[in-house]
Amino acid sequence: RIQILFENMDKIIKGLQNSGNDSEKFAYLLLLTKLPYSAITEDIQQSICNSIGTEFITKLIESSNTTDNCSMFKKIALSILRSHFLSTKYGDFLSELVPSLLKVMKATECSEVTDDVVKIVTYMSSEKSPSSLNNLLYELLQSFSEGTLTQNELQLIHIISQIHVILVNNKGWLDSRTKQKMEQFINCQIESLKTSTLLSNKCIVITGLTVLLYYNKTVFTNSNQYSVLTEEFFTTLQCKLTPKDRKILLVSCPYFTANITHYQKKEIILCYRLSAIELKLLIEELSHKMENNESVDISFYDKQALCACCETIENGLNEIVSDSQTLPVETSVALIDAIRMCMKSVIFFMKHEHFDFDFFPVVFRVYMRWLSEDNFDVSDVIQSFTNCKKLLLNDWEVYNEFLPSAVINQMESKIFVEFMENDYGNYLAKLSLKNKPLENGVILAPIFNELLSRKIYLDLSGLLDEASTRESIIECSCAESSQLTFEMLTVIQFLVYLSLCCYRIQKSLNGFSLESWLVRSVNYLLKPILSDSLPKNWTDIQNVWISSVNSICICLHTIQSATVQANINIDDLVEKCSNNSEAVADITDALEELLSAIVL
Repeated sequence: RIQILFENMDKIIKGLQNSGNDSEKFAYLLLLTKLPYSAITEDIQQSICNSIGTEFITKLIESSNTTDNCSMFKKIALSILRSHFLSTKYGDFLSELVPSLLKVMKATECSEVTDDVVKIVTYMSSEKSPSSLNNLLYELLQSFSEGTLTQNELQLIHIISQIHVILVNNKGWLDSRTKQKMEQFINCQIESLKTSTLLSNKCIVITGLTVLLYYNKTVFTNSNQYSVLTEEFFTTLQCKLTPKDRKILLVSCPYFTANITHYQKKEIILCYRLSAIELKLLIEELSHKMENNESVDISFYDKQALCACCETIENGLNEIVSDSQTLPVETSVALIDAIRMCMKSVIFFMKHEHFDFDFFPVVFRVYMRWLSEDNFDVSDVIQSFTNCKKLLLNDWEVYNEFLPSAVINQMESKIFVEFMENDYGNYLAKLSLKNKPLENGVILAPIFNELLSRKIYLDLSGLLDEASTRESIIECSCAESSQLTFEMLTVIQFLVYLSLCCYRIQKSLNGFSLESWLVRSVNYLLKPILSDSLPKNWTDIQNVWISSVNSICICLHTIQSATVQANINIDDLVEKCSNNSEAVADITDALEELLSAIVL
C-alpha cells in the first residue's frame, strides 16, 4: 500500500510539472488533496511547490472577475499558499508575490481574502534573514507610497511595525534603502493627514501612524510628527463620526492613554469614556445574537476595536489607582461609572460561555483587572470564575497578572470566602501545582497568603493523594537560590500554606521533610542579612520578605514539633537589616517574631 501511495504521489507531482494548461493543473491539485497529509515529507513538499510554480499562483491572484472582486481564483490561490508554501522555507518565492497579494487587498472588500493575505505576510515576517525582511518591508512600503492608506491596508501596519522593530533591534540589519523608504512613507502620511478633509481618511491615517510611531517610539523621535498626530487625533475624536470610523479611530486610544501624559485630561478622559461605551455596544450586540440563537460572528475591525477598548480601559484603571493620580474627583467618578457600565455587559456576555472567541481572553483579562479594584454582585463574580476554570488552565499566561488581586479583593464577601473553601481554593491549588509549580505557585502565592492570614485552611486531601502533586511540592521544596529573590520568597509562602493544610488533616508527604525544609528556609531568610549581602533590589522585595518571615512564624507556632535552632544576636541582626531599609519597624517586628519562634 505504501509503495502504491508513493507511486501515485509521484505521478501527481509529475502531472503538475508537465500539465499543458491550467485545467490540468487544477485537476492534479484536486488529486493532491486526496493524499494523506502525513505522507507528504519535506522533500515531497518541495517538489509540489516547484511543480505549482510562481507563474500559476500569480495568474490566479491577479485574475479579474467583474461580478465579484472576491473571486474564486483568488481564494484558490490563497488556499494553495496556506496549504503548501507556509509549511516550508519559501521566503524568496513569497516575496515575489507580495505586489500581487497587495493588489488583492487594495481591490477587494472581502475580509476573508484580506485576512488570508495578512496571514501569509505575517508568516513571511517571521523569517530571520535580514535581506528577506528588508525586501518584504520595502515591498510593503512601496505599495503604500502612492497615496493615503486604505482600511484594508491598515491591517498590515502592525506587521510593518513588527518587521521594523526586528530590523532596528538587530544592529546592522536595517539597510539604508528600507530606512529611507520608511521615513518617506511616514512623511507622506503626515502630509496627507494635514491636507485631508475626509474624516474617514483621517481616522485610517491617524490609526496607522499611531501604531507605527508609538510602536517604534525609540526610533522615531521627530517631535513635530508626534505633535501633528496628537493634535489631529484629539480633534478628530471630538467630531461626529460614523460607527465604522469611530471603531477605526478607537484603535489608537490605547497608545495615547498609555503614552500621552502632558495632554489635557479632558481629552484623555474622552478616550476612556468612548472606549467604555464602544465596548458595551460591541458586547451587547454579540450577546443579543446569542440570545436569539443567531450565527455569532465578529469582523476583523470589530474585533480590533473591541481589543483596543479593553486595553484603553485597563489604562484608565491604572490611572485611577496610580499614586500620582491627578484626575479631578468628578472625572474619576465619571470614568468609574463608564467602566462599571461596560463591565456589566461583559458579565452578561460571559454567562453564555462562548469562550472559543479568540478575543475572549482580552475581555476576561480586563474584567479581572476591574475586579481587582471594585466589587460586583457576588453571585455574578462566582459564576464567572466558575465558568472560566477551563479558560484559565488553557490561557494561563493571559490572566495570571490580575487573577490574585481579583480573587483577594472579592474575599471581603463571606459568600465568596465560602466559595473559596468549598470549591475554588482547591482549583487554584491544583492550578498552582500544574505543570510548572515554581512559576504558578509563585504567581498565586498571594492568594494562599491571604487565606493564611484569615486562618482559612483548605481540605486538600484529594489533591495531595495525587502523585503529580507530591512531586510538584517536593520540586518546590528543593528549589535553592544564593540570593533573596521574589520568586523564592513567594515559594516559601506557598509551601508554608500547603504544609499547614497537611498538618491540619494529619497528612504526611513521602519525600518531603518539613523540619529540614524549615531549617533551610530560615537560613535562607537570615543569611543575606547576617553576611551583609542584601540584594540591590532589597527595597523592592522587603515587603515580600516580611510576608515570608511572618508565614514561617505562623508555621513554627502552629506545628510545635517543627523546631529550628540558631545562634543569632538579635540586636546585631536588627541593626544590619534596618540600616538597609526604610521599613525599619515592620522588619524589626518580623525578626523579633521569628526569633521568638526558633530555639536560640
